[in-house]
Amino acid sequence: MLGFTTKSFASSLERGTETLEALLEWAVDCGFGWIEIRDGGAKLDDGDLRRLDARASESNIAVQYAWDGSNLLGESDEALFAKGLQKASQFRTARYARITIAGEAFKTDRMKRGYSRAEFQHISRRITENARLARSFGITPVYENSHEPLSGDGESFFGIAELLDGTETMRLTFDPANFLHLKPPLQAPNWSALSEFYSRYSSRIPYVHLKSAGVDGFLPTLEIQDEQERACIQYMWREKKLLCIELPECADAETGKKNILAAQHKVLHMKD
Repeated sequence: MLGFTTKSFASSLERGTETLEALLEWAVDCGFGWIEIRDGGAKLDDGDLRRLDARASESNIAVQYAWDGSNLLGESDEALFAKGLQKASQFRTARYARITIAGEAFKTDRMKRGYSRAEFQHISRRITENARLARSFGITPVYENSHEPLSGDGESFFGIAELLDGTETMRLTFDPANFLHLKPPLQAPNWSALSEFYSRYSSRIPYVHLKSAGVDGFLPTLEIQDEQERACIQYMWREKKLLCIELPECADAETGKKNILAAQHKVLHMKD
């Protein structure tokens, strides 16, 4: 099922020139099956979320809730996780909650190649605890790769592959462009490596972000330039993954919408 994230309209939402209700109606009109409500810091009002859920139910569109600001290595993250779960549960269609892991560790240490063994063990324990708590809400956390490498050496540093191998309850929001956007040596080498990773962990990947990485940042449009990328997206369709278009925000919302519709057209043509 194909959707998009409201992150692409973050500034417009903050200015009040766009609303979540209007974006939801636009999604329905354009034939999207679902929408990702991105809520930085899990700050949206519960009443507003319930009203949005009612509108989504009337319009027969699914909503998945996501929040930014997670840091599984931070002391305050347990409170944020509980708060995010409570907000995700306001949506009757929400099965997943997309969050990040601990990307702040890579921002503060530019030489970091992966998580240390102690960090890996701490994160693995937190993911296990989070899964236990989330089950009571009917929600599955799906952790997005943001600054982490595909894999580490399994001894002195650890990446996403080691976290999946070492944490049975972990489920992933697979963002290929984030892997390609990293600087060497963290950067994934090519789509061949990403395709191999996806094939290995497909059963642990229910949720996918679609965007394109350029030399100097993420591209404003979705560009499918590699045949292995095309083949991988086709597999995702067949395996009924939740595909989410996540394009960078444009200067104006109308241009952003045009770019999202162009991406929708490309991805739908890979469905068959």
